[in-house]
Amino acid sequence: MGRFCLGGRSFEAGTEREISDRIKAGAMERPSLDEYFMEIASVVATRSTCLRHQVGAVLVREKRILSTGYNGAPMGLPHCLEVGCPREKVESGYRHELCRAVHAEQNAIIQAAIHGVSTSGATLYCTHQPCILCAKIIINSQIQRVVYGNPYPDDEALRFLELAGVEVAMIPSPSPSEEPG
Repeated sequence: MGRFCLGGRSFEAGTEREISDRIKAGAMERPSLDEYFMEIASVVATRSTCLRHQVGAVLVREKRILSTGYNGAPMGLPHCLEVGCPREKVESGYRHELCRAVHAEQNAIIQAAIHGVSTSGATLYCTHQPCILCAKIIINSQIQRVVYGNPYPDDEALRFLELAGVEVAMIPSPSPSEEPG
């Protein structure tokens, strides 16, 4: 039998009844929807090919996942894992134009567009606070809420989201993580 994770805990497959009984007895707390989707964003981030920061994003509307995205090189181009990072010596939060990667938030929005799924009214769950470039895309994608787990040194991005009426919430990640690249 395999193992699976729930709420940051690992369990043997076949123990679903035990988990159900523990939840009912109050011995195990059921995660909130925000915690649930943030956990999924963390799993999505494990697909990242960025050498500096593994970022994952999940677009959700009405409790349903619309799309996911992680940071990595554009489709068909070599990954940073293969060719290195041109921003290796650049401080986080600066010189975004040098980055080879498409950001996780951008990839989630692009995937929704490719598959004809509207992002209007959605919530974006992201392992890291969006940068200013992603904030502008989020605003024009009519995403109404952003939930992130790790801060990023870009106050202007938060200001843009606030001015545009996008609700922003930070749910600190359970484990320490670096800022996005």
